[in-house]
Amino acid sequence: MSTLQSIADKNGGSASSNAATGRLGNQIEFGAPIHLFRLKKGTIIPKETELTKAYLNNLTKQNIMTPIVDAASSEDVSSEDSMATNTRGIERLNLQGLPKYRFIYEEGHEFYRQLARLRGFKNSDFIVGDEFGNLKIAINSDGDFTGFSVGQVLPEKTKDKMLGGDGESKAVSVQFINRKQWDEDYVVIKNEELGFDLIEIQGSNPVNLAYTTVPSNSDTSLVVSAKLSADNFTAVEGLAQGDFLVTVDNVTATIASVTEVSGVYTITIPAVSTGENVSVMLYDSANNVNNVLLGDILYASDELLTTI
Repeated sequence: MSTLQSIADKNGGSASSNAATGRLGNQIEFGAPIHLFRLKKGTIIPKETELTKAYLNNLTKQNIMTPIVDAASSEDVSSEDSMATNTRGIERLNLQGLPKYRFIYEEGHEFYRQLARLRGFKNSDFIVGDEFGNLKIAINSDGDFTGFSVGQVLPEKTKDKMLGGDGESKAVSVQFINRKQWDEDYVVIKNEELGFDLIEIQGSNPVNLAYTTVPSNSDTSLVVSAKLSADNFTAVEGLAQGDFLVTVDNVTATIASVTEVSGVYTITIPAVSTGENVSVMLYDSANNVNNVLLGDILYASDELLTTI
C-alpha cells in the first residue's frame, strides 16, 4: 500500500490567497458518516505511514484508538452560523456554527456499557468514516494526519424497546470544535485506496475470566475460564501462554505452561501460599499492552483477583 500522503486527496491546492474553485477532478463526495475512530488527544499519524488494517489494529491494541464502527444511522445536529444585523440592516457574522453529529447504534448491552465510557470533554480526537468506507481525517501544518478536535462527547441514555415501537439503541453525540479544520484542513481517503472495509477495524472484545477451581495453598496451577462479556457464555478459545499475565503480591509470576480445553485454561506457575494476592489477566507481554490479538480479533479482560 502507498503512504498516506500519496493516497489522500490533496489539501489546499492553490498557492495564492484566492480560492481555487476549478472543478477538474473534484468528484470526491463524502457520504453519510457512520464510523467513528476515537484517538488519544494529540495523536499524530505521520504522512509516511502506510494506513493498513494491521496498522490500525495495532493502534487499537496499544489503546491509542477506539473504533466505534457501523452505526445504524446518524443525524446532523450542527449549529448554524449566526448573524448580527445593525440598524441599517447590514448583516455581519456573529458566531460560526459548529458541526455536531449523533451516531445511533443498535447492538447489545455490553456494547452500550462500553459506549458509556466514552463520555468526555476535549480529551480525544476523532477520525470519521462514511457509508462508502471513505475516511475523513484532519491534516496539520506539517502535512501529518490527526483526528478532528472535539469538545463534548456524550453517550446518551440507552433507549429501551417499547411495544410496537423501535428497538433498543444508544446514541453518541460528538461536537467538532475547530471549524477551520472541519471546513479546510482535512483530506478524504477513498475506500479503494485503503484496500479494506472500515467495518473490519473492530474494537477490543471484553472477556470475563473466572476460576473454575478456586486456588488454595500450595497449588501450582490456576484453572480459569474465558468467556465473552457480551453474553458470558461464548468461550474464548485459542489463547496462548504469551496472552496471560499472572502476578502474586504484585510481582509477575513465571508461567511455565498454559493448556486449554474448550476455553478453560490451566496456567502452571510456582506454588502459591496462604495470604498471597493472585491476579490473572489477558496481557500481551511482548508489546506491554493489555489487549491480545487472536487472528484479527482483539480481546481484553479486567484483572481476576483472589486471595489464597
